[in-house]
Amino acid sequence: MAKCATCLDPVKIMESPNQCVCDMDACLAQLMNANHLTALKSDRASTQFKRLVNDVPKDTLTNFKRSSQRLDHFYADLLNQKEEYFELWQAVKLILLFSHGNAFVKGGFSLNKDMLVENLLEENLVAMRRAYDGILHCGGEDKVIVDREMIRYARCAHAKYKQEQESRKKTAEDSAAREE
Repeated sequence: MAKCATCLDPVKIMESPNQCVCDMDACLAQLMNANHLTALKSDRASTQFKRLVNDVPKDTLTNFKRSSQRLDHFYADLLNQKEEYFELWQAVKLILLFSHGNAFVKGGFSLNKDMLVENLLEENLVAMRRAYDGILHCGGEDKVIVDREMIRYARCAHAKYKQEQESRKKTAEDSAAREE
């Protein structure tokens, strides 16, 4: 699927339009086999892609800048809200989503790996991830608003930590006493 999805590259469409049509047909067949598209929608999308390749102005393709323009925005401008490309737009969205479907999950695994250190408890990792995700949700470290409530939580954190340690120690001693 990833190899065939290169048919959406405007530069490749200019250089080898026939190959792009074949690659799009392969993408559509895979989407159809995975029950993401019906046969009718796949055929219509294929026809619409052939029309797009033949009819799109060459300057539209040459003006695409990989470094500064997103491919999904390019196709949204080109296909969205145009009835004659409705099925193609639906297929393009599916193709572009496949390449990013697990990006967030993979990024999370990578981040967890970076956070792991020797003797780190699972709950500490979860707490670190919650803090990290909270900071990202605010827009970054410099966007976090430190108010009175947050300061109060920070002041009480060490006392809560000590209390939790004592509680665990007591539970461990109680379970050891029961085993004897």
